Amino acid sequence: MTKSMSFFIGLRYTLSKRDQRYISFVSMFSVGSMAIGVAALIIVLSVMNGFDKEIKGRLLKVMPHLVVIFDDTLTPKTYLQLRNSVLDQGNVETVEPLVRSFAMLSANGQKVGAELRNLNSDNPAFLGLSENLIEGALSNLDQGNFGVLIGSPMARKLGVVIGDRITLVLPSLTVSPVGMFPRTKMVHVAGVFQVGAQVDAATIMMHQRDIQKILRLGNNFHGLQISLTDPFLAEANRKEFEAIFSLEAQWISWQQSMATLFRAMEMEKRVV
Repeated sequence: MTKSMSFFIGLRYTLSKRDQRYISFVSMFSVGSMAIGVAALIIVLSVMNGFDKEIKGRLLKVMPHLVVIFDDTLTPKTYLQLRNSVLDQGNVETVEPLVRSFAMLSANGQKVGAELRNLNSDNPAFLGLSENLIEGALSNLDQGNFGVLIGSPMARKLGVVIGDRITLVLPSLTVSPVGMFPRTKMVHVAGVFQVGAQVDAATIMMHQRDIQKILRLGNNFHGLQISLTDPFLAEANRKEFEAIFSLEAQWISWQQSMATLFRAMEMEKRVV
């Protein structure tokens, strides 16, 4: 009954008599405007959802789904034991060593801060980065070359291209007869990648053995990089593994590390 009444009133004002054409015009214009507004809203939300899905897909190809960072370094023996235990858990696809450090890059009078992270051909992120590499080649990351992969925003800010040298400043000191100085290392740009997210401006990649040598770790590691069969279960797996292993370590899922980005994207959707 209510639907019939609403339809009758709408039809009455849309198809008015000859002397009430103004009312008919206003009614049709209002309906058309609402239709266009709803269509525009649907299109915008669809584009934003597609962008959200694309960004997540790209991120999950180049970054670990879970990382485990220890207060102290892991010996190769301890790493292998822990790796085998983690691989026995559900939803775990691969486990690789993690070597990382925060560093400052300097070139052409410009400076940027970034996280330095290891990358080997066995790492799932190796294939993901190869798909998002816009300059250079991953083969330039061979051990001993001290080449780095950097994001396109970082390359633009530093004003560097493939083959250019960058000074890497590490958060540790070198003691010499004339005093203490920050530890530095000259590296060269081996490739430039563009994922389309904050990884581009905050992460640099280098061969694992080169990072271990720069940080004077020997054969030790800082933790684990874990790839999951279903990466969207990373947060649930993080809580589960943290309870199972009871390690003196920090477990971080990709949802946690990218929380700022996803909160901003969710806020934009709510505003729309």
